[in-house]
Amino acid sequence: MKLVSTHKWSAKETFWLGITILFVVMLLDGIVYNLLDVYQGLISSENSILVSISFHSIFTISLLFLLSLCRGNFSFIAKYRLNKPPKVKELVKFILILTLYILLGGYFSSFVDEPTQDLFLSDEFILDNLFICCIVLVILAPFAEELFFRGFLYQGLVDENKNKYLGHLVICVLFTALHASTMSYIGLALIFNSSVFLNYVRFKSNNLWLTIVLHMYNNFIALGTIYISVF
Repeated sequence: MKLVSTHKWSAKETFWLGITILFVVMLLDGIVYNLLDVYQGLISSENSILVSISFHSIFTISLLFLLSLCRGNFSFIAKYRLNKPPKVKELVKFILILTLYILLGGYFSSFVDEPTQDLFLSDEFILDNLFICCIVLVILAPFAEELFFRGFLYQGLVDENKNKYLGHLVICVLFTALHASTMSYIGLALIFNSSVFLNYVRFKSNNLWLTIVLHMYNNFIALGTIYISVF
């Protein structure tokens, strides 16, 4: 007798599971950071932030892996279509579009006195720890975020939802809310628009790897800009 149900998460189930996961992740993130903050003499606050990001990213991936076992007979990789690489033509096209968006965003934000991002890591720390920052901020965090937002949430709130526009909106709002603590108002507007773009890419391509690579590319450009600005 099978103990695992074969039906997918409904839109309502996905929404409340998603809210719960976000709450738990943010709570654990704060707990880990505060615990490390006690040992400031041994580890800096910026190192604590990197550890916290690494922890909640790995926790999110692990939790989604466990949830994938609760519904269906497919594997974790098959559930999120991670066994299907993106098409090169689509990848190049969307990278060019994203590059144009980044350039336009930087251009228009230059007319506003308010910074687009309240950097939680200093330029000096990023340069001194460039390799580990790339691992955490360019690879691990984007993978976990896309797996959650354009993977788990998308399947429930868009694929399994009659009101797909509402599903897209909820995903973009939650994605923006996740970055609220490190972004200014202008930065949050750019984040929201980026989420709309990634949702569109997910919708047109039906390929999660494509949004993962684009998210990684966006973060790589952000770190690369900091590196170039110093030199």
